[in-house]
Amino acid sequence: MKSEIDNQILIAFYNKRVSRATNEEQVIQLCNALLEKLFSDRGFDSFEHAVSAERSVLRKKISGIISKGNADCLGDNLIIEYKYDLNNNKQKEIAEEQLLENIEFLKREGDNAKYLLIATDGLRWINYAYLKDEKIKLRKVEEVEFNGKNIDDFIFYLKGIAFRRKNKVVPTKKRVAADLGLKSLTYLHSLNLLEKSFEKGKNEKKVIQTKFDLWKKQISIAYGSDQSDNNLFLRHTYLTLVSYIFSAIVIESTYSIKDNLFEILTGEWFRKHYVRNLVESDYFTWIIDLYSERNIKEILSEITNILETYDTENVPEDFLKELYQQLVDPQTRHDLGEFYTPEWLADAITENCLKEVNFENELPKILDPSCGSGTFLRSSAKYILEKANKRKYSIPKLIDSVVGIDIHPLAVITAKTNLFITWRKKIKEYAQPISLPVYLANTLTHTVSNAEDAPLIRMMEGDSNRWEIELLGNNFSFSETLLARQGFFNKVIDEIEEICNELVKKYSTENKNNLSNDVKSVLSNYKEIERKDNEELLKYSNFLLEQKFKKNDSVYSFVLRNQSMPKVLENEFDFLIGNPPWLTIKDINNLKYKEQILNLNEKYDCMSRNRGEQSSTEIAALFIPLAARYFLKNKKFSDNKSYKNIGFVLPRSFMTAKQHSQLRNANYHPHFYCAEIWDLNDVDNLFNVPSCVLFFNPLNPLKVNNKFITSPEALKAEINGRVFSGDGGNLIMSKNAEEKIDFKDSVFHYLNIKDKISAYVDIKNISQDFKNYLKKINYFKKQLSDDFQQGGIFYPQPLMIVDIVEKLRHPITRIRTNTDARKKTKKESLRNFNLDQLVDTKSLFLTAAGEHIYPFSLKEDSLWHVVLPVIQLPSGNLSLKSSQDLRKEGLTETAKYWSKVEDEWNKLKNNNEEELFKRIDFNSNLTNQNLQKRYLLLANASGSRQYVSFTDTETLPLPFIARDKTYQWRTNDKNEAGYYLGILNSDFINSIVDPFINLGLLGKRDIGTRMFSLPIPPYDQSQVLQTEISTKALNLYSKSNKLIRECNDQKSLIAKDVGILRRQIRNALHRESDELNNLIILYFNSH
Repeated sequence: MKSEIDNQILIAFYNKRVSRATNEEQVIQLCNALLEKLFSDRGFDSFEHAVSAERSVLRKKISGIISKGNADCLGDNLIIEYKYDLNNNKQKEIAEEQLLENIEFLKREGDNAKYLLIATDGLRWINYAYLKDEKIKLRKVEEVEFNGKNIDDFIFYLKGIAFRRKNKVVPTKKRVAADLGLKSLTYLHSLNLLEKSFEKGKNEKKVIQTKFDLWKKQISIAYGSDQSDNNLFLRHTYLTLVSYIFSAIVIESTYSIKDNLFEILTGEWFRKHYVRNLVESDYFTWIIDLYSERNIKEILSEITNILETYDTENVPEDFLKELYQQLVDPQTRHDLGEFYTPEWLADAITENCLKEVNFENELPKILDPSCGSGTFLRSSAKYILEKANKRKYSIPKLIDSVVGIDIHPLAVITAKTNLFITWRKKIKEYAQPISLPVYLANTLTHTVSNAEDAPLIRMMEGDSNRWEIELLGNNFSFSETLLARQGFFNKVIDEIEEICNELVKKYSTENKNNLSNDVKSVLSNYKEIERKDNEELLKYSNFLLEQKFKKNDSVYSFVLRNQSMPKVLENEFDFLIGNPPWLTIKDINNLKYKEQILNLNEKYDCMSRNRGEQSSTEIAALFIPLAARYFLKNKKFSDNKSYKNIGFVLPRSFMTAKQHSQLRNANYHPHFYCAEIWDLNDVDNLFNVPSCVLFFNPLNPLKVNNKFITSPEALKAEINGRVFSGDGGNLIMSKNAEEKIDFKDSVFHYLNIKDKISAYVDIKNISQDFKNYLKKINYFKKQLSDDFQQGGIFYPQPLMIVDIVEKLRHPITRIRTNTDARKKTKKESLRNFNLDQLVDTKSLFLTAAGEHIYPFSLKEDSLWHVVLPVIQLPSGNLSLKSSQDLRKEGLTETAKYWSKVEDEWNKLKNNNEEELFKRIDFNSNLTNQNLQKRYLLLANASGSRQYVSFTDTETLPLPFIARDKTYQWRTNDKNEAGYYLGILNSDFINSIVDPFINLGLLGKRDIGTRMFSLPIPPYDQSQVLQTEISTKALNLYSKSNKLIRECNDQKSLIAKDVGILRRQIRNALHRESDELNNLIILYFNSH
């Protein structure tokens, strides 16, 4: 668009010329020139028309024939008749007659497109729709008359006719994203106008700022960190407008809805069409407060122009999903734990859960406790419509059978829109008010108190029959009886809201006396409301009126209605189907919210007590026991044992990761068991982490003997499932899935080794060596998991990793901050952190990263130097010291160094993080290392395979201390070290641990301590085969060490070359390694 000044000059010139037009040709030329000049930069191409001696003639190609009609101009689904004076009734009648002739002609020729008909003289523009009864009739739907002053309204109107499609198009995800997504002109233009209006509005109207603040709180509390900003809020507002306008067009596709936009935004228009809550007084209603602004009208007009070209009778998919995923960028969605399920997968999961239901006898109730944009709600509603069509269930019962809850405000809006589109024909048939059962609430924390941060519902202390709901630190308690009558409760709250609104209009200051009288009058009509509830409703009325007079009210009634819903829905459902958020505990930055989650763990016992494993646990783990306990019906839905009451899409780590062993071991409370497994690892373009689907049945436990893993009967613990493969991305509809997705039935086994490691493993991935190992496992008493310990936390690396400037000296040495550590850090301040000074040599140690660990040998020539605030005790263990303590010990130079390091750390750390000298000793992993033990085995913590290296620490120039990305074990017996070195590097033991390793997008990863958890024969120097294993392993160490020294002319390898060198060493040593491996298999089988 041109600038406003350019437009004003252009329109003034147009107004002058068109007012003097004396024939139709002049009007045509002036109108088309105006449109081209106004919108050429938006891609407008002039309407096709031809001019004859007498009048304009449309040339339209229909079915390969050039036919002549009587229209002056045909644009995309647009027919225009030009006259030079529509105030002349005769010319207006002629224009209408010609429009009728044109549309009748097109229909006779087989053109069934829906056209907008326009008559204009350049100043007066009249829009017509046409009704097709026995004969076509015109109906006037809109009129705009340019008076020389209403320039903005005139431009809005012209834009609407300049960009219209000829034919209605199916609103596929790709089409909607192209028209309205991030790269579309409509989005870019709308967001620019929204930003201007929002910045101005929140400064002028307090209520707008309040809505924004409450939205921020809703987003940040739900996901544990503040991911919100103005831009994201405006993106959400934009998609909200798209959702509302499209829903309105779905209801009324015959006529333009432009005259009803205000009623659409307030929700009144939908209530007239029997949908009570499609639009509510939520966070995005700030747009209503600015409705009269030109920018807002332009946004609404532009969005409506696009959406009115869609075929609303044919909405084949969750078309808003692609738009949603664009407007909330991938990184933000990942940070929020949002990974959206493709429709084909949602349909398949829904069918798998519901296929055993006899819809002739019972209509199941389904809940998605984290419904997102509503994909599973739509799938469930479609399935019910298909299966329940023979029995005439009431329409309200059908609609109430599929329920969604989500904490994300925009997700709730899009989910309601998708659910409405699915039920729209039933709603129209019913023709009575209904509510769409999708609610804004927190499934996880609705029973946890957090008065400071979020509105929540919780049971009152001392009264289990009353529930408290908190708003802005004010608590309102209501009985279970009242909350259970949700429709009635909502009606009362709405009446209170109306009374408050009327009082605000009448009085400039609060008038609580009038309020009390009016509310009491309303409540007196409801004799069934008990006295205490009456008092609480009156208390809420006073609160609401106070907020309204402060211009601070926006969404409190909306929040009150929604937050009470989890209580109302308790034990109401037969099935739980969905995709819970994928967010780990360590990703939650809000300490109070994290504490809530950990408290829930105590209740449901779904996380490890180990702090390290706990931090990697997905909060999705909580959804399974909490939802099963709180939302599933107490009684069985049916005696059919094949039901899967819960079906959740989850990260694949639930099948193998140690932090999710509580689920696999069926230790959750309440107890439930895995009934079926779908492995999605071989499906491309699905999620950005490997995934699976787990189906659970809390009512039909899988009978498993706790000792099954110690005998051959282990492989009888079978769980049916499927292994999927193919391209799972960008499938438009479920029917396309058959062409791109394949699956094979399989059987998974629950494997649990001594309660140390467990996994769900596909039977095809269990080797014969593994089966043989299981038969002998009772004879193997040693587990190295208690011996191999993780090292200290040497992070941030630039604060501790150093280079020796000249050479090692005693008692002090000059050091400098390691250059590579500075380059690799993501923190800008640490890139500039560079100390060059003396430290006490006693405080210098060697350490290793994963890149230093190779088969059998450590790359000793490039080990890192680290300065640590510790002293070595006579026992060989270490003692941690502060800077002050270091001075007392005489380590003055190190004290100076650590004082600077701690100052830098204090600038970087969060308020909840410990002092650095304490942090490095997490779980005593630093101070428990005994430096007096000579021989060291060091293993990598990440990667697809465990590599273990041997080192004689007496050959090193400084004492060695392990860091957190490695595991260390020490002994003074070289033969013992050699024995375990051989076992842990063998292909045999790696193949045993292989089924328990997590998968990433690039393959296996994070082997961790799994290998150390495998029972093996303990070291016994009297065992001849053990001595042979030790000898061969130490010989392999010598050869490996030599190969490393020769590599790259003894230059340090960078991390990206590590894998190459490891493979080179394995290839060079393969003959001797195979001999060692065969010897180990022989030894294990000899038991």
